[in-house]
Amino acid sequence: MLAEKGYPGMTPVNRGGSADVEFLILYLLDADGLIRHIKGAVWVPQR
Repeated sequence: MLAEKGYPGMTPVNRGGSADVEFLILYLLDADGLIRHIKGAVWVPQR
C-alpha cells in the first residue's frame, strides 16, 4: 500500500499477508529514567 502511494523501497503486501517490521519509538525519559511520554513511533521493514 505504501509503495502505491509513492514511498520508495516499500513492497505491497496482500491483504491478510504479513511482513517483518521493526518499530522505531521516540520517547522522553523522566529524572528516574522511566518513560514519561512517547512522542511517536514508526515502523520500518526489517533488512
